[in-house]
Amino acid sequence: MKKRIFGYATIVSMVLVLTAAFVLVTFGTSTAADQPIILKYQGKWVGNLQMGWAAEQLKFVERVKAKTGGKVVIQPMDEVKADNAVIDGVKSGLIDIGAQPIHMRGELVVPNFMSMPFILWDKAPEMNGKLRPVFNDFWDKNHGVKYMGTNYFLPQNLFTKQPCTTLEDIKKMKLRINGPLLVQMIKAAGGNPIVMNQAEVFTSAQRGVIDGVQTAVPGYLDSGLYEVCKYMSTWPLGVMGLAVTMNKDSWNKLGPQLQGQVMEAWYETEKAQVAGAKNDVGAAEAKAKSLGAQRMDPSKTEQDKLGSFAGPIVESWKQKAGPDGAAVMKVVNEVMGTKF
Repeated sequence: MKKRIFGYATIVSMVLVLTAAFVLVTFGTSTAADQPIILKYQGKWVGNLQMGWAAEQLKFVERVKAKTGGKVVIQPMDEVKADNAVIDGVKSGLIDIGAQPIHMRGELVVPNFMSMPFILWDKAPEMNGKLRPVFNDFWDKNHGVKYMGTNYFLPQNLFTKQPCTTLEDIKKMKLRINGPLLVQMIKAAGGNPIVMNQAEVFTSAQRGVIDGVQTAVPGYLDSGLYEVCKYMSTWPLGVMGLAVTMNKDSWNKLGPQLQGQVMEAWYETEKAQVAGAKNDVGAAEAKAKSLGAQRMDPSKTEQDKLGSFAGPIVESWKQKAGPDGAAVMKVVNEVMGTKF
């Protein structure tokens, strides 16, 4: 009898232990399933969060949270990888999503079509939108990453001591210019581009070493150039942007539904980033005008005169771009009205 009682007790104990184990395993599995997917994200916002072009990138965090119901959490990372190595961090998985300044990597010739000097800033988003299928394949085949889209730095202008509204004006001026392609085009047009360090620009303008500067409006304000260069003008100076890509393994683990929701959040972010940049320009120009600056833009005819010297630059780009170059240039010609 004692043996039987002991046997029943043992059985009851085993049942209780197994039940507890089942509950723990079930709870643990459920808890793990409820954990959000965390994605590390490096954009380009450090030191510029007061400006829309930078701040809108960070709002991707909240947009993803809202679209996915918190199932995906974006974790912002500040400068994990240097500007010229962001794509390396994405490929290795050190960061899941990264914004790579395109002009800082020589092998990114195809997406860096924007830096060709005749490309206008306000046309770049339309071109990149139409070229999404090309860039999807480019980033996948060449770098093994998922292409999400493009962000933009602020547009460049010329800031000069005297009005600069014709190609003849450009030819007469000594202008501090950034970027080898633009230097090449202005030289071909008969101008006198000068390359110098940023630290030398203000004093050079003061002393008459240069007659003007290529930069964005906030840079013009921050450097104090409004004291000497009172005229702002828009010329075809090329566009600098950021290609946003995602680690392929990180992308695949989301699954179709979350992938769609994350991309919806990205499209909203990209659109807002462009709008934020436009607002930045408007606010900065208003401040510049309050300090005495005047906007005097060239006509499209004069802009096209400068752009007409881009032929050799385009041919060189086509050779480097390979098969994708024709597809890109077809869209460029369609949007820009050019015939390259």
